[in-house]
Amino acid sequence: MPDAVARAAPVVVAGLLVAAAIFLRPYSHLATAAGWLAGLVLLFVAARRAAACGDEQRRPEIGPPVTRRFEVVGLGGAVAVAAMLRFAFLADVPSFIHNDESLFVADAIWRAHAPMPAPGPFAEVPWGWFPDLFGSGWNSFPALSTFLHWTPVMLFGPSNAALRFGCAVVGTATVLVLFLWVRRWWGGFAAVAAAWALALASEHVYWSRVALNNVDVALLGAAALGAFAWTVDTRQPRAWVALGIVLGLGFHTYHGAKLHLPLTVATFAVAGLTGRLRFGRDDLRGAGWATFALVLTVAPLLPDILATWDRWLLDHSGRLDIEPLAHAWAARDWSRIEHYLLHHYYETTHLFRTTPWLTRLAIAGALVACVRVFDLRFLTLLIWGGAVLLLGSFTVGWRSARLISLAPMFAACAGLAVAQARALGGRFVAGYASAWPARAAAAIVTAALVVFLVQE
Repeated sequence: MPDAVARAAPVVVAGLLVAAAIFLRPYSHLATAAGWLAGLVLLFVAARRAAACGDEQRRPEIGPPVTRRFEVVGLGGAVAVAAMLRFAFLADVPSFIHNDESLFVADAIWRAHAPMPAPGPFAEVPWGWFPDLFGSGWNSFPALSTFLHWTPVMLFGPSNAALRFGCAVVGTATVLVLFLWVRRWWGGFAAVAAAWALALASEHVYWSRVALNNVDVALLGAAALGAFAWTVDTRQPRAWVALGIVLGLGFHTYHGAKLHLPLTVATFAVAGLTGRLRFGRDDLRGAGWATFALVLTVAPLLPDILATWDRWLLDHSGRLDIEPLAHAWAARDWSRIEHYLLHHYYETTHLFRTTPWLTRLAIAGALVACVRVFDLRFLTLLIWGGAVLLLGSFTVGWRSARLISLAPMFAACAGLAVAQARALGGRFVAGYASAWPARAAAAIVTAALVVFLVQE
């Protein structure tokens, strides 16, 4: 009994810290943020000391493994290129500040200088040096998503570069997080290839240079997939906690990140029903860790959500526009259905900016995933990529803002295509190295593949 109490005490304290943070919010923004963060850290530390909920599983790499030096050099080059493409000439490219950018950052700056929302002993203190991280502002965006924009502006003063600095940081960090996810599931070579694909992905570069929180969704999507992979492979409580925290952070930023929670639940359900995952009683304990972490992460937002439920619910961007399709289907008007689907297809393909060679690699990787769909790794990739592409293509308004959620899956597919080609080429050469016609055929096929990838 004493051991059980000792194990449960940090979890209870973590909950009390977050509860205290919610209570202190009207009086001290800094104390609220510190209590919330301390509660999450304490919960993760407590989970580290708990017993694993199952045996760790190692999944085979695609192709022969690479050296650690190759991974370090490859990842370092990808991060360096990503940083150059996202930070260079940040003040001048894009050449104008979009209306949504100005509204988003203005909301962040105003929030930092706003008076305390309720009377208290510190009500007259100017709180411009630390913002309220948990309110909801313009377009019902939670305040935490504006914090990265508030910080550079407060440090360096208002400028185009300062407004966009936070997004460039997020965009560059996504390359590293993507590498960690792909490396765990498919090996170092595929991870390096995926990191380079994301570093060079023009759509992700664009959204990393715009002062909005859309690019946060790509970072949290890669983090959620990485935490999911860590969870199903190890069943460690700290992995479950990390998964819950990442999913909860999706409620603190752009609305598209809220999709990560139902996608994770759907992936668990499909994997369980199809036998890709086997669940035991210990997994219920792991799910409890994840749920508690999710609740603690979202908890500071609940007062604002409940107080402004109608605005919070109706102000979400990205609502589906399938009503015309439903009407056309009810009327069995096939011409309207065809026009609707073709319109959305062409608009989606033109909104998601990418290069032909990278698109072909991503399509090839998606085909590899379809062939190997019975593997949990590829099944997860198809579920997430398919859902984001489908829902992002059928939303109202600025669809490219939602399609940026596809970037991690898009880059992962490109990396898988390169890794699979390397693996097949290695087997081919190893099996027929002594036959010069086979070597000549391999050279011809390789040349044809290069021409296919680079042609416009």
